[in-house]
Amino acid sequence: MNAIHHHIGEYTVELLSNMRRVSRLEVCPICGRGDWCLVSPDGTMAICPRTAEGAVKDLSEAGYLHEVHPDYVTPHPAPHYEPNNTVKVDFKHLSDIRRERAKPRLHDLARKLGVSVDALRRLKVGYNDFDKTYTFPERDGQGNIIGILLRYPSGPKKRIKGSKSGLSYADAWHNGSVPVLLVEGPSDTTALMSFGLNAIGRPSNRGGYAHLADLLSDFPDDRNIIVLGDNDRKVDGFWTGKYGAIQTATEVSKRLERTVYWTLPPDGMKDARAWLNENGGDNPTSMRDCFLEGLQLHVVTPPPVIRSFVPFQEPISLGSYRQEMLKRRLLSLDRPGDAGQFSKTTSSRFKRFVEAYGERCWELESLTVEQLREITESVIREVLDLDAFETEVLREQSDQQILNEKRREMQKLLAQELS
Repeated sequence: MNAIHHHIGEYTVELLSNMRRVSRLEVCPICGRGDWCLVSPDGTMAICPRTAEGAVKDLSEAGYLHEVHPDYVTPHPAPHYEPNNTVKVDFKHLSDIRRERAKPRLHDLARKLGVSVDALRRLKVGYNDFDKTYTFPERDGQGNIIGILLRYPSGPKKRIKGSKSGLSYADAWHNGSVPVLLVEGPSDTTALMSFGLNAIGRPSNRGGYAHLADLLSDFPDDRNIIVLGDNDRKVDGFWTGKYGAIQTATEVSKRLERTVYWTLPPDGMKDARAWLNENGGDNPTSMRDCFLEGLQLHVVTPPPVIRSFVPFQEPISLGSYRQEMLKRRLLSLDRPGDAGQFSKTTSSRFKRFVEAYGERCWELESLTVEQLREITESVIREVLDLDAFETEVLREQSDQQILNEKRREMQKLLAQELS
């Protein structure tokens, strides 16, 4: 305490200049208010002009200096530093460079993974001489390379700084008539591509839904979309591959509004690459057919989509509808048939009309528009009884006005009683 008194007089100006103003989000630890008071950057000292009790120093007009109890110290976090010289990585250019360096080494990787060199080449796999890593470009649904996945010689994988997780697929991923399979990672993608299947690598067991929906938006309806999960069930029963496949199929089905299937690798294999290494051969076509026949597909149907109805024209009122109906009626009375298609002497329609209403029925053609309007309105009024309808509407409006007046009177009485 004596040390505090000793330093206050010497460093009052410096102390005040370093302190920060409190706010509603960071209130004064002494009075609990969010204005006027000051707190040191480390939260251990406070100047409160409202509370003198417990102060270690009276700073006159500045207020009272308090030592904050350790339990109430809330240090101000250091400001987040963001460098201004951040460089945006051109992943496409970087992928092209690594791809050229990988050409003499693709055979080694193909032998290690048990896949074809052509599949690695079509997936644009690259190589980095500096850290001896293979690179796998990841794309969005439009084909843009948005990140690069690194595969180290020892097995671990990670992405280049600044990368976004995306999909692994070849340029011609949709060619042919076979279904497309959505697998986990680029290794399984190259495995299926090795025996002629169309494959898209997901970034994880759950993820990439938006990219998948964008990429598959124009995929033909007569070709199936199949999500292939890993057969990686744990001892405790947890099954990340299966649960991820179901979740992915559900999300893609909902976004595309079409049926999607999910399945696990055939013959109890862990993944597509394990199946290829176990059942590989020299005939890709027979391998493809054998793989597809071994899949047990589970159907996921999209939920029903409810869309709001958009009217074809502006809504019209009852009065407008009545005027429109009268206008159409008047136009039809003096035009019983279309010109060039109706003959009074030979038309069966004319004969039936004459038999029903007599020879003078066509005298309506000689009436003026005003006369026809009067006749039409009177007929409509008789049939629809518009007078009675209008009377009923007026009566209901009158009753509603009376009810509103009574309600206002009741509100006034209640207000008087409460006051």
